[in-house]
Amino acid sequence: MHAVLLGASRGIGYYTTLNLLSSPSAEWTCILLLRKLATLESDEKLQPHIDSGRLKLIQGDATNESDVGKLFTGHVDLVVTSVGTLLHLIDCIPSSYLENQVVHLLSLY
Repeated sequence: MHAVLLGASRGIGYYTTLNLLSSPSAEWTCILLLRKLATLESDEKLQPHIDSGRLKLIQGDATNESDVGKLFTGHVDLVVTSVGTLLHLIDCIPSSYLENQVVHLLSLY
């Protein structure tokens, strides 16, 4: 099983990644799109999965169509998007931000 995750540097996306990779019922592989690879490159919980090849980190922006396209080079069983922001920054997000992410994901199918 193969999962693509956007917004997985912490919170829901991060713990979803850990749960998938630790699942005893399926052998998951995951690709994460991260703006800053350093955020997770040295994460102790993820490092064994990176070393085994089950987890791949790709640098990119979830609002950039070509960056998102890097995630869909083969079969994908699951797409998780939990791109978010700190609550106090919500007013700064352009209204088209989330809509653009969904459009980019859907256009890849």
